[in-house]
Amino acid sequence: MNPPSSFVKDLTAYDNLLRCRWARHTETWFIERKLAIRNPAWLAERPLNPFGVGKRKKDLWEGWREGYVHVLSVHPSLLNWKTVAPALASTDRELAGSWEALNQQIDAADAKLEAERERTVRNWSESAAKDGADYLMWLEGHTMATAHEESGVLPSDTVEQHPDGFLIRTRKGAHS
Repeated sequence: MNPPSSFVKDLTAYDNLLRCRWARHTETWFIERKLAIRNPAWLAERPLNPFGVGKRKKDLWEGWREGYVHVLSVHPSLLNWKTVAPALASTDRELAGSWEALNQQIDAADAKLEAERERTVRNWSESAAKDGADYLMWLEGHTMATAHEESGVLPSDTVEQHPDGFLIRTRKGAHS
């Protein structure tokens, strides 16, 4: 299976050491960079087990054996230059200026993602704990704080106005 010729033309214009090949085991497009056989980076990228059981490991081994290292995997439906170019540029050392600058960009993106995940977990945990506590208090017939609104209060319930502006509704029979 061959990539579209227009994509190959754009890819080689971007960097003539890059190639696009069909990874037959994972059934995706692999964009790979040609490195010299004695290059320490090429030697460091050698897959640990060339006869690995994973599909991706087999595809990586095929490219490494030919002198290429993996740069990017692309789903078959996304193989067009407008989609692939920004992904390549975001990990390109030449555009970043140096390895350190690229590493700082990746670390900053990772820190931002981790902060978003932490905030999501914290918000969910807090909400679940509050909902659980409110539900338990309601089941036990204790008082419950609600927003300052006059909605849904039965005349037989006792209602107190708290100094902070919210209502305290006590279910009928909650006090013994």
